[in-house]
Amino acid sequence: MFERSRMRPRPGWRRTLGWVGLAAGGWVLYQAARPILREFRPANPRIARHLRERYMERARCVVAVTAHPDDLEILCGGTLRRLVLGGARVVAVVASDGEDQNSRANLAHIRHAEQCAAARVLGYHDVRFLGFPGRELERSEGLDAAVERILEEEAPDLIMAFDATHPAWLLVHPDHIAVGRAVVNAVVRQRGPRAGGQGMPEVLLYGTSDPDVLIDIRDAMQDKVRALVQHRSQLRGPERLYAPLLRMYGRITGFAGGLEYAEKFRRLHLGRPEAGQG
Repeated sequence: MFERSRMRPRPGWRRTLGWVGLAAGGWVLYQAARPILREFRPANPRIARHLRERYMERARCVVAVTAHPDDLEILCGGTLRRLVLGGARVVAVVASDGEDQNSRANLAHIRHAEQCAAARVLGYHDVRFLGFPGRELERSEGLDAAVERILEEEAPDLIMAFDATHPAWLLVHPDHIAVGRAVVNAVVRQRGPRAGGQGMPEVLLYGTSDPDVLIDIRDAMQDKVRALVQHRSQLRGPERLYAPLLRMYGRITGFAGGLEYAEKFRRLHLGRPEAGQG
């Protein structure tokens, strides 16, 4: 009697199948990530790099408007730190307390303190809290007027806000959109009395999916990390995890422009249809 032989796959086949599976999985992940990765690449990286000095050198007074505490530190904290180090006066405007009206825990005083701590790290000269409820900004009466009043008081030559027209996919939030629109509306209303556009402020929009400016934040990266971890009520997990995450985000942003770490922005062109949307 002949013993029936059992066919077993050779070890080499198993290894090959493993590599094929790994390659297929990588391809699937790449295809899924392509729309997100595309948001980090300016249409012209060389011009985006060149424009950074225009803002770093000219800005003397900067107003950065945001929806919630910690937004600025995540999305443009490195740029704000560089502006401070360059001698600019930086005023942060925070529209909401970062909590909604139905929040069980009243975190407003905690988040105010955390934002002020982050401001000290980055060197903001002032933090203005507007006090509107979180998740209600798009329905908050008086938001546009409050933003416009601060811009009139500060008379900045550089304004920073969320990109409400081309927001990054992961940052689409009704509060972000509301603040971005409020800033654009305020800038448009204030440009009328200035003949020929003289003295008009520059506007940089952060949280954008269509960047055309890359700011080098290599020398400010450590301070950006230190500022973010001041928002301890919002941290999920150990503080030590946030430094590598922020650095990775900065590296991905800067890669297209040949920068070690960068933050991305879109310039607002006041002649385009988005300028003046209600």
